[in-house]
Amino acid sequence: MPVDVGRVTFDDGTARRFLLMCSVGLDAEVVRRIGGGGLRKRIFGRAAYIGAGLGRLVRAAPTLTGIEVDGAYAEHDLYVAVVGNTRLYGGITELTSAALADDGQLDVATFSARRFAGRRLPGRLALGVRALRGRLDQRRRGGVDYARGAVVRIAPQTRLPVQADGEYIGETPITITVEPRALHVLLAPDPNPLLTGEVE
Repeated sequence: MPVDVGRVTFDDGTARRFLLMCSVGLDAEVVRRIGGGGLRKRIFGRAAYIGAGLGRLVRAAPTLTGIEVDGAYAEHDLYVAVVGNTRLYGGITELTSAALADDGQLDVATFSARRFAGRRLPGRLALGVRALRGRLDQRRRGGVDYARGAVVRIAPQTRLPVQADGEYIGETPITITVEPRALHVLLAPDPNPLLTGEVE
């Protein structure tokens, strides 16, 4: 079964591919600090990310960021932007909950400060709770936005870290594109909710 592959291109022309998701901001900073194979990760596993993430969330400040999805541009006081080729994020929650791995599209979920509430700790914690609840394609309010497209440009006012499939890969600005059905994988013949089911 062919599935899509995401491609992150930096402004210097270098590129990295991903299968699951790519993100910018707070969570990518956590990945950078812990490292893909760091001692903390090996000892504490997922708890290392949750603990570090909560610590970053308490101290987080938003960054003014321009995000363009298929030509539609918007500015966000951004904490995190997640660009998903599939639904599940970190094995914990469905952030890009409408994503299909073979539809030629990427799903973009952004978490931003709105007015003054999102800049204070209770507002940031509320965003964290909403992230854990998932289904963000149906909950586009209170600092959460959701979009779909084949080309995503993320350009913050100041550089932000970028991670792909749990590995730190660099800093913004970046352009993310999709390579439709570029990878063939073996799957059970049963219907799969992560795929359109269309076979070329």
